[in-house]
Amino acid sequence: MSHGLSIDRQWVLVLSGGEIVVDWGDDRFQDVREGGFLERHAVAGAVVAPDAQLESLKQAGIVSAYNQRQVYFTYLP
Repeated sequence: MSHGLSIDRQWVLVLSGGEIVVDWGDDRFQDVREGGFLERHAVAGAVVAPDAQLESLKQAGIVSAYNQRQVYFTYLP
């Protein structure tokens, strides 16, 4: 069983600049490394985070586990 805050993978996005964000809805996007919230226009062209990006978060200790449906964050700043 995985531990941490479970977020549907479809809401974990990578921006064109490489930043990884969580889409909380209502045009609220949080950078998972810095904790800041971004404007809606800043996330244009975002894609669902691929395994390679999630693996980098796992190595950094931000993500404890992930699968095809969920991402488990150990913490969010």
